[in-house]
Parts: sequence; C-alpha cells; structure tokens
Amino acid sequence: MKNLAPALLLALCLASPAFAQDIAPVAPANQELSARLAGDDHLPNDVRAFIDRRMVCNHWQGEEPFTTDHKREISAAVRDLGCRRLEKDEKALRRKYRGAGPVRKALTDAKDAIPGDAAKGRGMAQDDAQIVAWFRKVAEKGDANAQFSLGHMYEIGIHVPRDHVQAAMWYRKAADQELVLAQNSLGVMYMDGDTKDDAQAVAWFRKAADQGNVDAQNNLAKCYEEGTGVARDDAQAVAWYRKAAEQGSAKAQDRLGMMYLKGRGVARDDAQAVAWFRKAADQGYTGGQISLAFMYTYGRGVARNKTLAAAWQRKASENERQEMLLLANLLGAFEPRPRAQAVSCRKAADQGDAEGQECLGDIYTLRRNNARAAAWYAKAAKQGAAGAQWKLGDMYKDGRGVARDDAQAVAWFRKAADQGDLGGQSGLGEMYRDGRGVKRNDAQAVEWFVKAANQDHCHAAAQLRRMEASGRSNSNWKEQLRRDNPCK
Repeated sequence: MKNLAPALLLALCLASPAFAQDIAPVAPANQELSARLAGDDHLPNDVRAFIDRRMVCNHWQGEEPFTTDHKREISAAVRDLGCRRLEKDEKALRRKYRGAGPVRKALTDAKDAIPGDAAKGRGMAQDDAQIVAWFRKVAEKGDANAQFSLGHMYEIGIHVPRDHVQAAMWYRKAADQELVLAQNSLGVMYMDGDTKDDAQAVAWFRKAADQGNVDAQNNLAKCYEEGTGVARDDAQAVAWYRKAAEQGSAKAQDRLGMMYLKGRGVARDDAQAVAWFRKAADQGYTGGQISLAFMYTYGRGVARNKTLAAAWQRKASENERQEMLLLANLLGAFEPRPRAQAVSCRKAADQGDAEGQECLGDIYTLRRNNARAAAWYAKAAKQGAAGAQWKLGDMYKDGRGVARDDAQAVAWFRKAADQGDLGGQSGLGEMYRDGRGVKRNDAQAVEWFVKAANQDHCHAAAQLRRMEASGRSNSNWKEQLRRDNPCK
C-alpha cells in the first residue's frame, strides 16, 4: 500500500494559511537570511511565508525523480506550492515594500540561496523537537494538512518515535475533515499497521477512491482482487484498476494488463494486456517492462521478438529488486510447469534442503500466502541461505506473513548483507536511512547502498541519488562505484 514520501509533508503545511500565519518562520539554509529572519528586522508575515515557500520550492525543483511515482510527487508539490508563480509573487512583494531595504535584501538572499545549501536546510529546522512542536501547534488548531503531516511523522518515525496509535489518531482527525490524502493513509494504517482492521481499511480507501485519489483506487482494487476486507470481486478490481490506470498510474496499468492476460474480471485479451503493459513500461515501471518482455518472448498479443524482449528485460533489470518475484509471477501465466516445480521444491524442502525451502517460500509468495512463505523462508534463513534471509527481513519490514518487526528486519538484512547479498545490503541501507530498527545513520545507509550499487543494483543507486538530492549525502558516493557501473 502506498503513502507519500516524507519530503511532501512540509510542502503541504507551508501551503496552509494557518502554517504561514501561526508558526515562526522555518530556518532557511542561507545563514545571513536566517539571522535576518530571527533578528530585529521584523519581516512582514507575507514576506516570511514567501521566503519559506521559496526555500521549499528550491528543494523540489532541484530534486531528481528516480521513479514515475516520485516524478508525480514532485510535480504535485511544485504545483501545490505555486513554485512557477514565484517570480511574479516576488515582484508583487517588491512593489508592495518598495522602500523597505531589509525586505528587499531578505528576498534577494532567499533567491540567491544555492541548491546545495538549500538541500541542507530545505526550510526545515535541524531540531526534531522544534519541528514536531511547529506541526503540533497548527494541528491542534484543526489544520487538516498539519494533522496529516503529524500522522505521517508518527507512522514512519520521522522526528518522533514510531507510534501507530498516534499516527492513526492524527490521520483520522484529518480524514474526518475530508482530506483525501489522510483518508487513504488511514486506510493503509488499518490494512498494514499495528491495529489491523481490513473492513475499516476498505471503507477509508473507498472514501478517497470515490474522490479520485489514485493511490486509494489502487489499494481498493487490490482489496477486491485479493478478497481482503471485502468479498473477492475481479470485476470490481478491474473497474478500480482502470480508474487509476486512466489517471496514469503505472502500477494500475500493469495490474490491469495482468487481469486481461489471465482473464480475471474481463475476457482474456492478450492485445489489451500488451497495450496496458506498454503504458506502464513506457513510464519506467518495472512490472510493466518485465510483463512486456514476456509478451515478446512468448508472442502473446504481439509477434514473438527476442530482441525486443531482451531490450525490455534490460530496462527492467535497472529497476527495483522485485524483478525476481515479478518474473516468477509472469512465468506462472505462460508456462505449464509451476505445479511440477512446487512438487520438486516440496520434496527438497521436506528433506531439509535450504534451497528447496527458499523455493517453496517463493511459490507461496506468488500465491499470496505470506504466512506460509515466511515460515519457509525462516527455515532456509536459519540454515544461512542469504536470499531467504533478505526475503524474511523484507517480510518483517512490511509486516507480510509475520508481525511487523523492524529489529528482526534489520537482523535478517544484516545476515544477508554480510554474505554479500545485494537485497540484504539495500534493505539494510533503507533501515539506516529511515531509522527503523536502528538509529538513523546516513553514513551507514550510504555505505550499504554503495555496496549494493556496486553489484549493479540500480535501485540502491537511485536511493543514493535521492539522499543526495535531499541533502543527506554528498556526491562522493559516485566515486565509490566502479568505473563500468551501469547505475552511475
């Protein structure tokens, strides 16, 4: 299930009038400007709000999109903040305060703040307690955007210890005010959080989906596809995937293609499957690229073309690590061998073979039986199978088949990483980056991402670029990659 990245939180609150009026100005990166804002010049509120907005826009406009969803997130933030109106708005302020030298100087300093400096501050103070206090003050006055932002902090442990009870409470406050983002996030909490209630999750997904929220439409479609919190209904799943797909969601486009491929909720139609896979693939979505590669491999909906199949497979290999499971999932749609494979894996697993146990875990994962998958991964992981160790860690990280447990996720990621497994290395990097199960440590995150990237794991390289763009890493990581690394 999908939630917004933390970097959007400040943008949402700065877009709120209450935030601009009631909160002391966020410390900008430029030190001279920071002193001026905190000093005796007493800048007017509209100037302070504009400078805050300028700083956040510097962040978003300088950020490099690393996925289609991230690109959409950047575009939404730039639009909602009115970043393209900055020059026009600044001219209006300069006219309004024509004779006020301190105002004109502050506006110039904000404009001249270089992106590198802005990345370190991004309009955010460095003290966690101060940041939380700002958001809480506005949230308690009833501002829905601030309530949503505070809920997200508690959900993923940014600036505060993770607390899903607090997260759900603040999400509900915002959701009750019809904030669509909060409604979807509250649904995610009920679906994947510590207090699980699938029926409540579906209800909140539906509220947001009915208002056109793409993530909620995807989440609701998945619930219907899997029969989670609602009776399984492939036709409803198709309908909601289609709504999201028509809004440009690559994930929904890939899933809709899969429904056509398997004839679930619609008549089986390979040509339609190819059309939707291509839409997702053209957006850089790994699932769509792999799906399209297999269609060309087997000549389903298109003429068989191994060259094009290989080309799409190469594109997919540059993306996220879910490629392995997606490949196996698609293989099940094309080849008549999964049952024979399962029997072979079961025999080996029952004899204590770690490879067979991991194989059986993969099969149960593809069948969406996460509890059994986790059990078999655990057996293989305890025997030292690195692949099973990172998969088990991933399940603990997301709470799939087991109770969510960040400490266990870190432990299994570390075991896999210490054996050189790129999934474990990347997973451990994510835990250090997000401060989950370990104290947040950007240096450690970079170190583990670099290890994975040097094994051509381009997802890890994308995380490094994201950290650099958000001011949490410099560009030195690129020098640590080997010269022929395709992820540079």
